[in-house]
Amino acid sequence: PFAEGAATTTLELTEPQREVYLAAQMDAEASCAYNQCFVLKLRGPFSPESMQRALAVVCERHAALRLHVTASGDRQEILPTVDVALPLVDMEGLADSERDETWLKLIKRETHTPFDLASAPLWRAQIVRDSADLHRLVFTAHHFVCDGWSSAVLFSDLAAAYAADRFGMPPTLEPAASYREFVES
Repeated sequence: PFAEGAATTTLELTEPQREVYLAAQMDAEASCAYNQCFVLKLRGPFSPESMQRALAVVCERHAALRLHVTASGDRQEILPTVDVALPLVDMEGLADSERDETWLKLIKRETHTPFDLASAPLWRAQIVRDSADLHRLVFTAHHFVCDGWSSAVLFSDLAAAYAADRFGMPPTLEPAASYREFVES
């Protein structure tokens, strides 16, 4: 049986994945057209450490967040793990106008920075601190690994994993769908 996360797994690209890959190779602007930037406002007490651990749980759970395209462009590899970086951008001390300007630059940079499809992960995340009780999770992913439907699943799992970590408990998540079965169907 297929054990996601046990070792690097190589699969052929699906026809839609090949189309996205080829379009993204045209130039940086074409590649950035596939960037999806999500922003979640988080109000109340917040733990960056818990969020980083929750994001690691989600990456372990969802193979798509650990994949990249091979250099030849015809296959995808699912890695057993990926590094989960979650830098913190602190805007708490900025004046409102400076915070707005910094925020706009940050979002523009996220949406206009292409992903190297040959290097996992094909997503990036950061926390923006506006105040002690207001943070924003900025999660940017290439369409190759995340779309509208899967983002809802990802953020639901992230919320459950974060809440569980904050209470010192393991997350209780329904079994994840198999990525391999999805791409091979």
